[in-house]
Amino acid sequence: MASPCYVFTALLAVAASAVPVRRQPLTVERFSRGNAARAARHHAHVSRTQGLGVPVVPNQNLGDFEYLGEIGIGTPVQSFDVVYDTGSSNLWVPSSKCTDVGISPACKTDAKYYENRSSTWEEDGRDYFLPYGSGVAAGFLSRDVVTIGAAVATNYTFGETTVLPGDDFDPPFNGIAGLAYPIISLPIGSMLPTVFDALIAEKAIPEPILHVFLSSQDNDNSSFFEFGSVNPAVVKGPWNTVPMSLAQPALGYWMVDVESFTVAGAEKDALFWGVVDTGTSIITCPPLICDTFINSINVTADCSNIASLPDISFKINGVEYPLTASQYVVKVSDGQGGFQCQLGVQSFFIGLPQMWILGDTFIRA
Repeated sequence: MASPCYVFTALLAVAASAVPVRRQPLTVERFSRGNAARAARHHAHVSRTQGLGVPVVPNQNLGDFEYLGEIGIGTPVQSFDVVYDTGSSNLWVPSSKCTDVGISPACKTDAKYYENRSSTWEEDGRDYFLPYGSGVAAGFLSRDVVTIGAAVATNYTFGETTVLPGDDFDPPFNGIAGLAYPIISLPIGSMLPTVFDALIAEKAIPEPILHVFLSSQDNDNSSFFEFGSVNPAVVKGPWNTVPMSLAQPALGYWMVDVESFTVAGAEKDALFWGVVDTGTSIITCPPLICDTFINSINVTADCSNIASLPDISFKINGVEYPLTASQYVVKVSDGQGGFQCQLGVQSFFIGLPQMWILGDTFIRA
């Protein structure tokens, strides 16, 4: 899952821009609904400003299930809490023209973009339809100034969403900022740049670097997306450099080749693609590969057996990335003041038998 940012309408100096992330409490019902929706649909994938020495967009951790950060659109700036999503490529927010709350209940209370309140709005006119694992968003494209921290993308094409069915996009969620590659931008063939691409093209950030840090502390604001530099405050140990998969240019995701997947020291699979996706709350794997693994890890709802569950590990470019049970088990609210434990790994086919999603469960660790 995501991130908030942007409050300046002019860039006074080239500086890194970071987006902090906030998080929303996760209930058992919402966790189950998200898993069911993700399995039923093709997954097309999805701050406040905080000073960390460079412009940073903090994100709030909402139950280890969603991370929200602020983004600004228009002149003067209209602010939205969005998911910064490395698994999709469109930026969209609810439009003031989203008025049918019977079809789109989220539009009853969501923050909305009002084009008539921005002196820099321009019409585009194209329509779009975006399918996600948790729902759909549809509307039309517009152009305006977009700000992330102190960085500005001028005349940027984004989506004004007018249709948001269901309740998966309820507040405080106010949209998605896609950070993958233009080849998967919608409408098909549009090759719309992500806001990250736009900041690079306009030299609004010093380096083409996206630094993501997702915390494991529910409801805190230490998570962030940083555009243009690396924040040394959260770096521990050496950096491991991993080349992108050869299939990446065709598929448009942030993808790495994973050499093996190991459970309790026993290798379960060799060589697959891992999509590093901040917009997916969990790890997903193809049914033929991991149904047996998932069924073998019996996470008790009362969290009593976490200490006895095995470690799992991913080998990427010769380096093992282990996760303990306390890292891959997600605690979700039961709606009555308590918690239940759920496995943060789901069997899910996303179109290719060798493709996994390394979502927030993996990224946090």
